[in-house]
Amino acid sequence: MLIARAFLILTWVIFVALMPGCVDDPNRDEDLDAVTPPGKLSVEVKPLPHAPGRDRFYVQIRFHNDTPKPVYILKPMDGSFPCWHMPYYRFTVRGSDGRILRFGNGCGRWCSGLWADTKWPQDYLVKIPPGESYERQRTVYYLNLERSGAYTVSFEYVYEPTDELFTPPPQAWRGSVKAPDFVLNVPKR
Repeated sequence: MLIARAFLILTWVIFVALMPGCVDDPNRDEDLDAVTPPGKLSVEVKPLPHAPGRDRFYVQIRFHNDTPKPVYILKPMDGSFPCWHMPYYRFTVRGSDGRILRFGNGCGRWCSGLWADTKWPQDYLVKIPPGESYERQRTVYYLNLERSGAYTVSFEYVYEPTDELFTPPPQAWRGSVKAPDFVLNVPKR
C-alpha cells in the first residue's frame, strides 16, 4: 500500500511539473504554432530572360500564401534540388520526345546539407504573411540541354519530414505543392 501511494504521489508530481507546457502561453507568438494545411500555399515558376546554357537555365520561383495566417516555408539546402534533403525543390525537365533529362548532381549526397556559415533552421525558415509572396531566383543545372527545341519543365516543393538529418521546425508548412508546367525554348546554337 505504501508503494502504491508513493507511485501515485510521484506520478502527480511529474504531471504537475509537465502541465505548464500544455497550457497556452499568452506571450507566445501565435504564428509560430500554426502549420498551414496543404492546399493553401501556391507556387509558380517562370523562366528568366537569360538565354539557357548547354547545362543550365534560370528561373524565378514564387510562393504565395492565400491563408489568413502566416505560412513558413524553407529555403533550399545543398541537396534540395536532387531531393537528397528536405525540403525538396524538385524540378523535372522533359524533352520533346518525353524523355526525362538527368539533373546535374554536383559533388554528391555526402558533401551536401547546410550551406556554409548558416544555421538550421533560422537561416532557412521564411515567413510569408497572409496574402503575400516570397520569390527567389535559381539556376537549374541539367547535364544534357544540348539540343535546341522545347523542353517541358515541372516544379514541386515537398516538405514531409520523417527521418531527416536536421530537426524539422514545428512551424514549417508540411505537404507538397506543384507549380503549373512551363515550356523552356532552347534556341539553336
